Amino acid sequence: KLTKPFDEFFLDGYTEDKNDFKTLLEDNRSFKPIGKEIEEFSTDGKTFKIYDIEDPTSEKWNKYNSRIQVFLKFYIETGSYIDEEDPDWKIYCLFEHDKKSNEYYFVGFITFYRFFREVNKYRCRISQQIVLPHYQRKGLGVRLLETVYKNYLNDDDCYEFTVESPNPSFTLLRDFVDLKRITELGHFDFLKEFLGK
Repeated sequence: KLTKPFDEFFLDGYTEDKNDFKTLLEDNRSFKPIGKEIEEFSTDGKTFKIYDIEDPTSEKWNKYNSRIQVFLKFYIETGSYIDEEDPDWKIYCLFEHDKKSNEYYFVGFITFYRFFREVNKYRCRISQQIVLPHYQRKGLGVRLLETVYKNYLNDDDCYEFTVESPNPSFTLLRDFVDLKRITELGHFDFLKEFLGK
């Protein structure tokens, strides 16, 4: 068999036949997201849902993940696949939900790892975040990161968030989210008085 450049990245295989691809799309209209729904919101007249992949080692999730994680290879220069047997990985998946047809469309995901436990404490390290290009610049990446923060800031055992080798785009996104949170907590209120606002 002739090996093609991207064969190793498509772990679940792929088709080059247009008609087969259309058939696969039709077969997937009944797809329902895996995991637990933890957030629903609307923007630009569209509904979005975030799902927590509670068991990243399950066969059902790993089969689906083998199809979506290929985006890492196309959109993150050093993107790499996570260990499907490691239960300490956490994944939040973002989908658009068309309420009329009840169809779900993959938008993106964020992966992070819980590690370095001290007694019962742990750190969260964000590894990779993907939002497909046609969904970008709509605040969806911000919402995904904010959901991670919100859920883990309430956990007293989580004492630190870091990011693994962030690229410039993600650094800007993270800075925006962090500054927004600092402002909402009132830590810059003294500047309002100083600036007379």
